[in-house]
Amino acid sequence: MLPPELINIIPDPPCKIRTNGKISSNLRIIIRTECLPSSCQGEVVQWVLRCLEDKRLEHIKDEVGQYPWHVVSNVVNEQEGVELEEDGAHFDPPRYPELVVAVRIGQVRDAYEHHDCDDDHLVVVDENAPCPELEVNADVFKEIVRGVPPPPFITAVGVSAVSDEFMMRLWSEIISPIPNTLDGQGKGYMCHPMWKRERFENKKWNAIRETSCIFGWKGYNAVLRYHGFIQ
Repeated sequence: MLPPELINIIPDPPCKIRTNGKISSNLRIIIRTECLPSSCQGEVVQWVLRCLEDKRLEHIKDEVGQYPWHVVSNVVNEQEGVELEEDGAHFDPPRYPELVVAVRIGQVRDAYEHHDCDDDHLVVVDENAPCPELEVNADVFKEIVRGVPPPPFITAVGVSAVSDEFMMRLWSEIISPIPNTLDGQGKGYMCHPMWKRERFENKKWNAIRETSCIFGWKGYNAVLRYHGFIQ
């Protein structure tokens, strides 16, 4: 992270930026726009991918040197302007044109391969040891956005580092053709487009079918059944 004296020199981007200041392997990024979200979704996702290429995140790689980013998106509120009420009922907070981008870092965490032992390596002291190379501090994004300005139609960005449980629920909503909380329709389990970055020299991003089946989320099968993805 940059020292405070340098942070104060760099001007803030024109849009509002908020983070929850937490660290996790899962990021939920909410993006408010001045235009219809579906009309700018592709450009917004490409901007997020450029942010993930920042050198401050270059250290985030798995044990074989692969970039572990898994990125999906969808429309939260498909509208052109702020809505304060509907049928006489006031919204609190107001409804904004919004997109959501979900970033999952890494795949399943194997407790056998990723655990901590005591100093003599005789006993296991933590089966769920922290894995800093696969975690991001949400505050880092506030610094990155200053160097990777968002498109001018973006009015606000909120970056939250969230739990596996939260990300599992969000991911299933994003990919669902019949979501409960989003206006956008997903393409389905193992079908919704997901962005991954190559580790080769060009380090380009490729859109493939989403691979949440390898994330190892506890209770994910029940969530998939709820959405009708599996029997």
